[in-house]
Amino acid sequence: MFSVQEKILPDNLNYIFHAKEVHKGFSAESCLDAACETFPVIRNTIKNYGDHTLSEYLNHIKPDSIAPAYQHMDDLLEAVIRYIEPILGESVAKRTADEIEATPIVLTANHHGVAYFAQDFQGSMIFSLDKFGGQNSGSTVPVFSCGTVPLDNLTYPLGLLLYRVGNGELDAVPRKLPVFSNKGRRQLVSVAGPVNEDMIKRAEKRIDKLVRDKTVCPSLAESVHTILQKEYRAPMVLDSVNYSQQAVVLNSAIWKRMFCGLNSAPEIVCLELEKISAALLDKDLKNSDSLISVIMFDEKLRENTFGELDGKKACWQTKKLLKRLQRDPLDPSEIRTTGGCGTMLFWGLDDRGNRVPLYLDTASKNRQRLYGIDDRGSGLELPYSPESIRDGLNRGKLLPSIFTSFIVVSLARGLVCAGGYFQGEYLPAMQRGIVNALKKTGGYDEIAQLVSNVTTNVYLSGMTAVMSRIGYDFLIPAGPVEILAGGGIRPDDIERMRSLTVKEAHLSAMFETLPDLPSLVRQTPNWKTKLAADTARLLNNRVVIK
Repeated sequence: MFSVQEKILPDNLNYIFHAKEVHKGFSAESCLDAACETFPVIRNTIKNYGDHTLSEYLNHIKPDSIAPAYQHMDDLLEAVIRYIEPILGESVAKRTADEIEATPIVLTANHHGVAYFAQDFQGSMIFSLDKFGGQNSGSTVPVFSCGTVPLDNLTYPLGLLLYRVGNGELDAVPRKLPVFSNKGRRQLVSVAGPVNEDMIKRAEKRIDKLVRDKTVCPSLAESVHTILQKEYRAPMVLDSVNYSQQAVVLNSAIWKRMFCGLNSAPEIVCLELEKISAALLDKDLKNSDSLISVIMFDEKLRENTFGELDGKKACWQTKKLLKRLQRDPLDPSEIRTTGGCGTMLFWGLDDRGNRVPLYLDTASKNRQRLYGIDDRGSGLELPYSPESIRDGLNRGKLLPSIFTSFIVVSLARGLVCAGGYFQGEYLPAMQRGIVNALKKTGGYDEIAQLVSNVTTNVYLSGMTAVMSRIGYDFLIPAGPVEILAGGGIRPDDIERMRSLTVKEAHLSAMFETLPDLPSLVRQTPNWKTKLAADTARLLNNRVVIK
């Protein structure tokens, strides 16, 4: 927490919104009401579990048993062990696999990269609350995070996010501290090169300048320097071949710094979803009976599946994909109109590490292909065959889409994926579409039943339980840097987090949910300052404050 000397108050006194003024038309609760109207998953969660504690909610979502799946989970567990062992060691690898086998649920709400985004980092903490002390003490927290996002996405894998701002700039929360060069900001996390010594040195100079300029609070500088010096410069990090692998190591190391006065804490294991999926695809594409193989290569089933899911969230939009293939790459307006087209089954990768939407062209029986055009107008083409796709995955020319990843990880093998409010809509929709296609095609009734048995509606995101105080009147999100600067998480903090209600945890997280409600943000000037004041009014004695 701030010392008296360090407390930051807005320069302009008109910028301070007292609780009774904030409550006129705009408040944390009105923001949550808007989120409930927009996202059915949040609405249903608040309606059914809003008054439950986080501890009670965790007990609700964790599966006691799992229905039989179409494919065994053994090869998924093997893939997890092979992924973890060379990075975090044999013991962590085996414990993670054993615990997934015993309780087959992982967190899939996060983006891959070093987790500084408060909602991602704290989502992992909330997911782990039942693993502090007791019989689960010392276990692992498995997270399968999405790597097919650019480095400058909302969660900012490009560098660090700092939430304690200076000079009363509450509407600038969070400040960004880049580690990677901005030139590579559109490169996917999955294929980004590693952080190196020169990048670390630049980041160290930037944090010192941010403090000198009073852009961020001085208390953060020591924590940032410690992370950069002790963790980013660790040999295991600097010797890693890419950023995706570094993120596994760094998330584990920063997490271990987080907990004080605890006899044991679980270990965070953040793996890239697409790397797990690619390992499973390498086997599944050699097995003509696997779920992904029958969907991809039974022509009638594929046609029915594509018909069911065309235009659905996190899938693809055929009309836009075709328009993209025909557009003028030099016309910016045409680029904009084909945005959000999704991709069919896989993303292509251009030579800069940017993703390319792919269209499955089956017009010629003898020349079926995955085809796409990158943003510079260059074509990318691969034959549509199991061998070619496996080769493309192994050579880094293809990445599994979210649709394909969830087929092989969840719908085929029964793993429960606890995701965000978007996943809470699109994963059940994918499941319904595939089940409908299987039934419509005929001959797949048993597979359809097994796929329909998989639990796909588990939601664990949009919640935080730890905040940071600015001055006397404002509460803002707390990322890992703020938590470390505030002394870390202690046993009494764990108990307070456990006792927070699901509704209160959603109110605490409104800072990072509101950007998904752009119309509300646009019509509310200085919304972060207003929200920080009202959050303090509501939650000052409820959340953990660092």
